[in-house]
Amino acid sequence: MTLEELKQLITNHESERVELKEWKDAIPFDGQEKFENRKCLLGYCVAIGNECGGHLLIGVKDDGEIVGTNALFSHDAKQKIYQKTGQKIEIEEIFDGKNRVFVVHIPSRPIGALLRFAGAPLMRVGDSLEAMSNAEQARILLEGQDDFSARICETSSIESIDGDALQKLRRLYEKKHASNSAIASVSNEQFLSDISLMVDGKLTYAGVILLAKSDFLDRNLADAEICFEYRNRADDGPYNDRVDYRIPFVFAFEAIWEKVVLRQQVHPFVEGMLRREIPAFNEEVFREALFNAVCHRDYTQKGSIFIRQSPDGIEISNPGGFPIGVTKENIITVISTPRNRLLAEVFQKVLPGVERSGQGADKIYRLTIEEGKGEPDYSKTEEYFVSLFIPAILEDARFVQYLEKVSNEMQTIIPMSDLLLLEDIRAGKLEGITLRDVKHLLGKGFIELHGRTRGAKYILSKRYYSDIGKLGERTRRIGLSRQKCKELILGHIKRHGKGKMEEFEQIFSTEIQMGDLTRGDISNFLAELKVDGLIKPERKGPGAMWVPIK
Repeated sequence: MTLEELKQLITNHESERVELKEWKDAIPFDGQEKFENRKCLLGYCVAIGNECGGHLLIGVKDDGEIVGTNALFSHDAKQKIYQKTGQKIEIEEIFDGKNRVFVVHIPSRPIGALLRFAGAPLMRVGDSLEAMSNAEQARILLEGQDDFSARICETSSIESIDGDALQKLRRLYEKKHASNSAIASVSNEQFLSDISLMVDGKLTYAGVILLAKSDFLDRNLADAEICFEYRNRADDGPYNDRVDYRIPFVFAFEAIWEKVVLRQQVHPFVEGMLRREIPAFNEEVFREALFNAVCHRDYTQKGSIFIRQSPDGIEISNPGGFPIGVTKENIITVISTPRNRLLAEVFQKVLPGVERSGQGADKIYRLTIEEGKGEPDYSKTEEYFVSLFIPAILEDARFVQYLEKVSNEMQTIIPMSDLLLLEDIRAGKLEGITLRDVKHLLGKGFIELHGRTRGAKYILSKRYYSDIGKLGERTRRIGLSRQKCKELILGHIKRHGKGKMEEFEQIFSTEIQMGDLTRGDISNFLAELKVDGLIKPERKGPGAMWVPIK
């Protein structure tokens, strides 16, 4: 690199993958590979490598002024970078008069791979180095993956298409793009080409899945099958009804929903003078779950999509685990990239209710919780298949009204994170919930905090339990006050002249009273009664007997 080329690089550094560092007297090498020390040579090699490569200029201020550096690289710096990241960097020395500038040429990461520093895939954000977002990680990791739905089915032609399915697809497309009047005059071949379902007279596999005749599917993509089963009970063995759908998906998604609603039930409840009904099976939730299964399944893996319906709910399972970057824990928040990207894009352009690719899980969770049915369940998902259970039973009709009141008071849709917190609190799933998580909900009176330290409990507000006529349930969830617990222990000791730990545990053994009390909590009550001069131990140790002080 010449001096003029260096100056040009500095001039255009904001539009190039270039980082300017002064590092006048020393070059921090690896920051002991601690995340807080990430602004070092190794950190920038990782971040710039993750951005497809670029240059690190040492001896140049942030404003582009060449000031030079007195620092030197160790003789094995390039070897150490290679050992840590697999990158073969090059270091070039250029002089501007007496000012020495080092140009570190940093190669790109491999396709579909990430470079990491202290376990974090770094990227540059303004003047900082930050851990890459889940969405960006997923995008990179999927670069090396083949999109099956975009492959060409070599045995296909326009004759492979079910004519009625094609006309239905066109109607759906025209309905969703009503402002584009030119669509109706476009030929079938041009229409299919425009939405990438046909290339050079042959169907992509997305086209096969959506439009191919049943006999063509039998011969060329038999695993693009959806099996529907109904059982009177979810845990029953034999099914009461079964239909296998190996037809164009543009027909299948409606035919399967029609099968589901044959056994539709409604959950009625009274709100004031009005009678409301909540369907057991929500069409929007079901379609979103089905579309996700079809878009995210692995078509190179043998097996069908299964839909198992019972009065308790619907389970939808598909071959292929979660897409890269998606887990059971982050499925609601992560922006995933569909395993079959082309198919997902066509769904977005054509099918009703599909607006955003990769964002279906949050809708499934939101609508199910808002209908008082609890949370959907991905717990049966394994490495090679995804299983989603959508509950159909109305668990808590009043919670539906409670959420509506919260939304009205917020004057907006309840954020997804708050909705999940409120559902967990309603269901008594308090593990892992911190004051920081719920402080804003406490401040607005949507929930209450009772107790302190380990015994602290979050419950929905008093008005919720009052509205549903279950103030006794509220008392049960709050549990006994600290003073009441001590009174029970002291009363037992006075009544019997003595008492021991096993007896005190028996006092609090019922669910209503025991709550989250532990042996350690009881020991704390005993210690406080001792400090108050009300009881004393006859002997120390695990089997201590406590007696009253007269």
